[in-house]
Amino acid sequence: MWQKDFKDPPLALKTTPLWALNGRLTREETASQLKASRDISGFAGVAVMPITNTDPKYLTEGYFARYADILDISKELGMSVILYDDVDFPTGTAGGRMKAQFPADIASRLDKSESNVTGPTAWKMTLPPGIFMGAVAMNTKRSMLFSAAG
Repeated sequence: MWQKDFKDPPLALKTTPLWALNGRLTREETASQLKASRDISGFAGVAVMPITNTDPKYLTEGYFARYADILDISKELGMSVILYDDVDFPTGTAGGRMKAQFPADIASRLDKSESNVTGPTAWKMTLPPGIFMGAVAMNTKRSMLFSAAG
């Protein structure tokens, strides 16, 4: 039995890709793309990922109406739908609404940049945008540590 499923897998065992919603959403275009996704590409469903230029805009009444189309059409086609919880990256921002409504409660992150320099030599690096938190330099041959904070 598994040999047949391996050679010609049923829809439930096929891939479910991220489906980027960009541009104008209509019921007709949604039906066309989902049908092609299943029949031509062989996908079992879609993980709906809205993009900032989706029309109607993310989280509006129009957006939810088009999302209902995705759910209805997918059900008719026997496809699954995975809910992706946000627009663009990073996830968890509710399309920028969290920062606008709750600026003290948004997530923060610390990015690290690392460079290996062989010297003695002069070395410069342009700081990325954001708030400078600190720098560390280490002589790995002598285990000496130098640091600076912003």
